[in-house]
Amino acid sequence: MKDEHLTPPVHALLATWLLAAGLAAPSYSAEVVVGKDNEIFGTAEAAEMVRQARQSDPSYSRDANLEKAIELYEKAIELQAGAKINAVLASRIAQIYAYTTWPGTEWRTRWAKAIVWWRRCIQATSPRQLLWVHAQMGLGSTTFLARKPDEAVAAFEAVLAADPERMELPDWKVWRDPSTERGQRERQEELARIRSDAQRARIVAVEKIHYVMMRADRKAAAGALLKVARQYEGTPVGQRAAELADQALKATSHEF
Repeated sequence: MKDEHLTPPVHALLATWLLAAGLAAPSYSAEVVVGKDNEIFGTAEAAEMVRQARQSDPSYSRDANLEKAIELYEKAIELQAGAKINAVLASRIAQIYAYTTWPGTEWRTRWAKAIVWWRRCIQATSPRQLLWVHAQMGLGSTTFLARKPDEAVAAFEAVLAADPERMELPDWKVWRDPSTERGQRERQEELARIRSDAQRARIVAVEKIHYVMMRADRKAAAGALLKVARQYEGTPVGQRAAELADQALKATSHEF
């Protein structure tokens, strides 16, 4: 298959890149291809499906056709079972179902389907990936909208357990050789950004727990936040949890 956006199937060269990036090269077929944004696809056909999907995805194109985008993303996932990038595609499907509206069409958000795809994304990736953190946040927000507050809180609590310092580079992309000065610098900069984003997500997760629980049981919210404050004492997460627990306790005292 020829496409200006894709490299042809690669063998020794790609294996070298993957090993340099710390990726499991042997888990991919010999037909593996690298897209224009250094995304690793399991097959050339899957890469082509994603290219076509993005032509109908409003995040990439003005010519949106949400049903078609989802159908093509799903086909790409089927064509490359086990590929790391499938988690990215599952996340995008979840985002479309959860958040996307398109004026002039019959498309409506579909939270039940979004929840399914957030969970598929989470299963397909690792707690050491920022994508996993974002998927848990998406799952929490969507389950809350679907009136499942306990599931929402559980998802946000999962984010708190993620360790920003153990976050890794996206495992669905090729990275420059770390033995070079440029490669090492790019990796360090990207890891710093990822770990900072993960830390911010954890603080937002505390705020989401407060938001969800205060609408159900203020006393329970205060107790849950005090537990988080003690568990993460001396960290930004613990500090924010203590502040919100104090707010919850004051709100509880005003009820009497």
